[in-house]
Amino acid sequence: MAFSSLLTVLSVLVLLAHAGVATPPPHVNQARELSQAYSRPDAAGGYPFWWHEVPLSTAQQHHDSSDSDSASSSASASASPSLPRGCTLTTGVNDTCTLHPLSIRPTQFTLGLAEVDCRASYLSQLGAEALYQYLSTRPVPLVRGPGGIFYQVDRHHLSCALMASTVPDSLKLLHCVVVLDYSHLPAELFWPTMMAGNMVFVENPSSHSFIQPAFLPHHIDELVNDPYRALAYWVRKNGGYAKSLVPYQDSHWADYFRARVPLPIAPNNAQLAGVAFNWCTFSPYDRLCLPNQTQWIESNLEVAIQLAQQPGAAALPGWGPGSVDGVHC
Repeated sequence: MAFSSLLTVLSVLVLLAHAGVATPPPHVNQARELSQAYSRPDAAGGYPFWWHEVPLSTAQQHHDSSDSDSASSSASASASPSLPRGCTLTTGVNDTCTLHPLSIRPTQFTLGLAEVDCRASYLSQLGAEALYQYLSTRPVPLVRGPGGIFYQVDRHHLSCALMASTVPDSLKLLHCVVVLDYSHLPAELFWPTMMAGNMVFVENPSSHSFIQPAFLPHHIDELVNDPYRALAYWVRKNGGYAKSLVPYQDSHWADYFRARVPLPIAPNNAQLAGVAFNWCTFSPYDRLCLPNQTQWIESNLEVAIQLAQQPGAAALPGWGPGSVDGVHC
């Protein structure tokens, strides 16, 4: 039913386009405007505050003015951090709030587990206050969808790393900001609107196919591995290309490296109903087939950085030398 509804909605949009309707629905315009915010500065010459890895200001926290102790808690945040309220149906657009990673639905199918492992190791070493500072400077942008379900449109690796870390569960709270409210949309219009705004990535790179967004995993720890996504992260952090506001930038670079950097396939034959079956031929990105992904990345990093500088990559977002931040695990 969901697929047929999606086809119906898309067919209506096509018919409207052929009928000469130049103005899309307001919610589609909202989605496109948010997507465009990735690729151009705002009026002040900056980018959306949730994209920057800088502490949120008091103004950006948008505490309820009726909260009598909001001013004092902001003033003493560095000495005694107090978390923003939890995200609810009444959390306003541009308001900050907190959610457990498993309470947010992803908008992509894969991530680089080597990057997740690296960042989880780092988070596990932080004390409570340092963890608060780290997470508060990396707010996760959310879209509230039908039924009040929250979807994150960026920072999937941070969410998964926090879940995979040894941080106590009571401290596993992401700082979030609601960037769009689509809770009023009919369910059949939600995913077409998200796709119109380039806020969902439905490619399954291991099978070179696309999946219906309604079939995306419901929890961040259900995403599957893409080693080339992790390779792209290492390349960017080592200056191979610059960070860009284009959505899913590293995923586009991952596809570029996928066609140029060979991936070893470990033998992993199994007997299924008496028939020899090579699991790694079927699922080459599985952890069983890449037992040491970090070693594979490090051995191919120099070549990948050189590939990133080639003219053939010029159309990719962020092409050109980037800052060398290094990967710290």
